[in-house]
Amino acid sequence: MKLNVKILVAIVYMAAVYIVSGCSSETKIKYSLPKYEEDISASFEIMTDELVGLEYIRDIYCYGPYIIVISVSLKDWTLIHVFDKDTGVRLFDVLNRGRGPGEYLYDRNCRFNGTDGTMRIYDQFKGGILDFQIDSLLKNGTKAIKEKALETETSGVEKIFDYNGRNLVIKNASFIGNDTLYTVRFSLYDDNGKILAQYNKYPHIENEKLRWQLYMSTHAALSPDCKKLAVSSYYNGILETYSLEDDSVRNIAVGYFFKPDFHYDGGIIYTDNTRNGFSDLFATNDMIYSSFDCETNLKLHEEMPAGQRPLLNTDICIFNWNGRPLKRIRTDYTIARLCIDEDAGVLYAVVKDRQMRSYLGRINL
Repeated sequence: MKLNVKILVAIVYMAAVYIVSGCSSETKIKYSLPKYEEDISASFEIMTDELVGLEYIRDIYCYGPYIIVISVSLKDWTLIHVFDKDTGVRLFDVLNRGRGPGEYLYDRNCRFNGTDGTMRIYDQFKGGILDFQIDSLLKNGTKAIKEKALETETSGVEKIFDYNGRNLVIKNASFIGNDTLYTVRFSLYDDNGKILAQYNKYPHIENEKLRWQLYMSTHAALSPDCKKLAVSSYYNGILETYSLEDDSVRNIAVGYFFKPDFHYDGGIIYTDNTRNGFSDLFATNDMIYSSFDCETNLKLHEEMPAGQRPLLNTDICIFNWNGRPLKRIRTDYTIARLCIDEDAGVLYAVVKDRQMRSYLGRINL
């Protein structure tokens, strides 16, 4: 007797579904601390006096002869602080806080192009975008700033990257209601607002509240050629990499180094297994540089007398774009933000000492 072809196809299909679903239900994410091919120690060269007033460091960039630190100053509320790359001398403090032309209100979402020195601030409080070129800003002041309306829906926005006529918006879906269904994590648009690609998956994190809290402070680094993206966050031992080639958002790899573990009850409550995570990411075309502390138990750290607590996030950890650990450099300061001058082979960073005083420092790579 001949078996109906349609029935046979259906049987094969159902068997395949059973096998795949059975495997996926039994598969558990395996976390493994990174094992580096090279593990060394190095000391920061401190370039400046204490950076008084710069407590909320947003980012740091290299450009030409400058090191540019983005941080609200508690002294005068200026946002952009420019230093001489060689001497560490502080040259300028520019961009005032306010509602007027050429002023900012929201400082958290900035994008700097280290090739041409252009900078864009997505000011969600003013509902506008501030555009300028750093040399022109230093020469002409606020006259160099161009403003336009911010048309992107700002709900849940963590990062925005404009590049080559493209606009990549990174959001964090709330765990409340149906927000996870409608807030797409990565959306890529063209200049006319047309959606070119979307990606709406997160790493495997069992608790939605925990997932939301983790990505409330997303670290995202775009490679200089704008073809790759690295993503992580604080309290998080997960490193994600993505390809942006051909107007797509495609996952390359996810490195599961340690499991995020804390309670969320309107705030973060440490458990016996809460560890530190990534405090910053910086991308080159070939590698990802990070400040990553995957070993410190934060509950034990918090219970120690203040004078005996070891510094957090002192390691510079380097990965390739497949998420493979390459090198760890153990340093002598907490690293708040970092950037790389590839031509000079130097890493610059805003670092903190045991009294949480900030400085500009560098290490030869």
